[in-house]
Amino acid sequence: QERQVISLLINRGADPLPEDAFPETPPEELQNITIAQVIVNDLLSDGITFENQTYQHIFNLYAEAVQQQQPLPDANFFASNSDVELRNTALDMMVMRYHISPLWQQRNVPGCDLNRHVGLDLRESLSIFKIKKIDKRIANLENRIRHPENEEDLFMALDEKRQLIAIRRQFASGLHRVIG
Repeated sequence: QERQVISLLINRGADPLPEDAFPETPPEELQNITIAQVIVNDLLSDGITFENQTYQHIFNLYAEAVQQQQPLPDANFFASNSDVELRNTALDMMVMRYHISPLWQQRNVPGCDLNRHVGLDLRESLSIFKIKKIDKRIANLENRIRHPENEEDLFMALDEKRQLIAIRRQFASGLHRVIG
């Protein structure tokens, strides 16, 4: 899931936020907002970090650009970067793995419009990413519950687990599907 979020930043970060990204928000509030701004602000506000250090480095580059209102890293930035791991990871995500025939697009074959579901992809990617982070935190709490330091620690861990399960349900319900 980390890869999906970073891929969205690299490939779509500079794109304007599609109106369908957050249907409950009035369109005028979404004007002049980029996908990178949404991803960066959302993850920073929740204090979420990436386990993969290269992904975290890429995210930090975008976060710095967004916060300082600077141009976002682009293909030239990554192609000329001296950090080989960073360069290879980013460039690998930029490569289109499949090419859709223009004839299919002209005939309106379903699935050929790559821009069609960007808003949905953004919402789902962020929600699933957060669910995975919550799941990891719950697993750590379950270990703490099995081996508490004292009674107070046990109750604190149980309460935090209950809160995280409620938050997880909110994210999962927004996806309209069951997340295992």
